[in-house]
Amino acid sequence: MSKKLAKETKQEDLLRARKEGLENWREQTSMKAHGKVYGMDTFSWQNPPIEGLINVISSFPFSVLWLTGYSNAKEGLELNLGLHRKLNTLIIYDETKVSIAPEILSEVDTIMNVNSVNDALAFVKEVNKDKMVFLFTSHGKSAISEMKSFENWLSENK
Repeated sequence: MSKKLAKETKQEDLLRARKEGLENWREQTSMKAHGKVYGMDTFSWQNPPIEGLINVISSFPFSVLWLTGYSNAKEGLELNLGLHRKLNTLIIYDETKVSIAPEILSEVDTIMNVNSVNDALAFVKEVNKDKMVFLFTSHGKSAISEMKSFENWLSENK
């Protein structure tokens, strides 16, 4: 009887751990809405799949202020050649030298390259507009720390 009880307990523990793991993964990989920040509808997304990211940006009803890493920006802009038309401002926070086709970048009103998430976030208040969407994305090895920096900034600026 005790072997059966121990087996059921192990199965319950495994199921609970799997459920918690899936919930953590879902929370880290889905886009989050943060309400209005400086008048802009604000969203964040950690490790977005590039096709999903392109679809979301394309579907926003207003122009977009996008804070992102270089790899996300380059891949998204080069994969969907019309994506740049949705961007009002692009701030790349992890690379000061970029190699994105000039004809793509020429249609974006404001482009900034800075050294860190915190440097990028310092500009948000300056470039905000009504009827604009603010999207922060993080990607890769430093995605978690970048998202924490964003969330800290958000808690101070909401």
